[in-house]
Amino acid sequence: MSGTNARVAGERVRTERFLVLARANLFLGDRLAAEPERAGTRVPIRQVRLRFADAGSLRLGEPNKRALARLRGVYRAATDRFSVTGCSHGRSLLWDGSESDALARSQRVKEELVLAGIAADQVLEEGCWAGTAHGKLPGRGVVVTHKRLAAG
Repeated sequence: MSGTNARVAGERVRTERFLVLARANLFLGDRLAAEPERAGTRVPIRQVRLRFADAGSLRLGEPNKRALARLRGVYRAATDRFSVTGCSHGRSLLWDGSESDALARSQRVKEELVLAGIAADQVLEEGCWAGTAHGKLPGRGVVVTHKRLAAG
């Protein structure tokens, strides 16, 4: 690789990293500003596991879009929220880029839900710290949990 090509590639990587971190900070702001949920106020009613075609791609693909459309079809704005989890403990590492990739995938799913008309404050992007994505996450995957306000 020539010096010029290496410099261009390095600049491209820095730009991509900056954009991912900027989006992560926006979503962190959403999490910090969100009203804390009282324990037991919302219960999971559905959960879908989305899988991306490859580690570096943020393309959702038709099966994932259909799964999200089914969730949106039963969504009630007054009572429902979505929890988005994009990586798992012990599986994603900051130093090799897999954690950044996992967070970018979860942010991509949140963007898709918001673009489809779900209020941004109704989609909690939980990163690696979710308590609602029970079990092992699929490789290159994101888990979306649909929660509804409990009766009573």
